Amino acid sequence: MNQKLFVVECIMLSYAVFGQVGINTATPSAALDVVSKGSNILSKAVEINNASGSEMMTVLDNGNVGINTALPLSKLQVNSNFPGSAFRMIDGTQGQGKYLVSDNLGGARWTNVHVANPIAFGELNPNLVGISSNTLIGHKITLTQGKWMVYVGELLLSNKSADDSGNKWVRLTLSSSNSSIVSTGYNYLASRLVSGWLAPATTAVYAGGYSFLNGVIPVDVTSASVTLYLWTEVVDSVGFSPPNVQVGNNGENYLFAVPSS
Repeated sequence: MNQKLFVVECIMLSYAVFGQVGINTATPSAALDVVSKGSNILSKAVEINNASGSEMMTVLDNGNVGINTALPLSKLQVNSNFPGSAFRMIDGTQGQGKYLVSDNLGGARWTNVHVANPIAFGELNPNLVGISSNTLIGHKITLTQGKWMVYVGELLLSNKSADDSGNKWVRLTLSSSNSSIVSTGYNYLASRLVSGWLAPATTAVYAGGYSFLNGVIPVDVTSASVTLYLWTEVVDSVGFSPPNVQVGNNGENYLFAVPSS
């Protein structure tokens, strides 16, 4: 009882002298200064209940604010049992079917356009690389979290055209490492390979053969971002004299990714 009277006296004294009210403090620094009664995650600085005793609003000692929840797990948590009733922002940009987006400072607005990740373009290795099984080609692309369709196109140069004497089945794949083939920070959503035979093609300018492999590798990036490198996986040879193969800085090559909603 004495403690309650002391708190009331402190509040009245603070108000009378400073025009400020302090709760759990004798020296309020604002018109209303409420100091939490504890310092753990369950300590409450403010609790507002309705007439039936249900908790409508809570402010915890860690600064988390909850509406219709006694234990907010983020800086603002709003609980509601009815769709569309937990949050409403009316600023003149609202409209049926619009998306809520943010600028670079976190300012929110409604827009008609669904803002997704932009197309990501890879960096191509300009050097000649002789390829066999498990060879780092050197192209790379950095992707942010989300689902992506990775488009791969690679011109293969062989010392001769493929024929009855030999051929190679070449497999291209991705890796999150430039030292080994691993898949850390992302998962494959379908096939992890772009594959094909060497083509039986020759030109008068180049005595060897030209082949072109192209395809799509769908991935789900689970980390905040990941850099993916293009590799060969298993390269199978058939025949008694298969061609030697290399890749280089050719205008046909590409590596880019399109976000998948």
